[in-house]
Amino acid sequence: MKSLQALFFGIAGLILTFTVSVSAQNTRPGVVTVVGVKGPASYTLESGTDPKWIPLVAGKVLTAGATIRTGPNALVDLVLAPEMVAAQGFPIVGAGSTVGPADDAPVRGLVSYNTPMLKQNVVRMSGDTVLKIDKLTAAEMGADTVSDTELDLQKGSIFSKVKKLSETSVFYVKIPTGIASVRGTSFFISAEGNVSVLAESNDAKEHTVVLAIVDSRGQQITFTIPQGYVFNAAVGTSVQLNKIDLKNLKSVLDALQTLFPNTGPKGNNGGNENDNTIIHVSPVK
Repeated sequence: MKSLQALFFGIAGLILTFTVSVSAQNTRPGVVTVVGVKGPASYTLESGTDPKWIPLVAGKVLTAGATIRTGPNALVDLVLAPEMVAAQGFPIVGAGSTVGPADDAPVRGLVSYNTPMLKQNVVRMSGDTVLKIDKLTAAEMGADTVSDTELDLQKGSIFSKVKKLSETSVFYVKIPTGIASVRGTSFFISAEGNVSVLAESNDAKEHTVVLAIVDSRGQQITFTIPQGYVFNAAVGTSVQLNKIDLKNLKSVLDALQTLFPNTGPKGNNGGNENDNTIIHVSPVK
């Protein structure tokens, strides 16, 4: 445990150099909006050995401290952002608010989201996955939004599309044996430490995931997984993604992108168009 704690607190020095300190007065909590649920899923705001789990529905808004779990063959899609604007007259939903566009009880209705594309990070949870939102904050520093996102993948796997981050922003995914740092890319990661990174640029060094783990001997090892490669935690090596895995990962990315399509051309309003996706929420038995 001490090795993992040292790894977590030291990884910023290994991976990123922070040149700007963010004032606490400028920092605001972010929100997690559940935009899709398929199969059994639930969440808890409690810790301990026997927390109360509540059924999860599309439209639920959560904040840091929440833990989400999925059942076998289930899928849950999350949007992590500084704020989430819901249509149909709902106000901006900020962290700490108990207002959400859908109840926890069985519901039937329409839920619509309206959020700037450039500030969204999207996560798809696979089946049999447990994910805790450890930290989610944002702060305005001039023209940049400095964000701090820390996820704890306790079990299972996730696929995430992370937007390009400012130099002082961080996106961490903790796993039982280490922590991964992401700088704006699309990637898969499992709790066992297997990582796949999609190729999204002609620059092979632009999109990478840095994984720092503690091995069975207690040694801290850092791996850099470039885009287009898959890292096998069991052997500690990376190889190029094969065509089948690449196709499967791209299909997941396409599915996530259609949640919030950017219909405007590049350069028009900075690509900051809003989405009008409508999700039908059916009764939960």
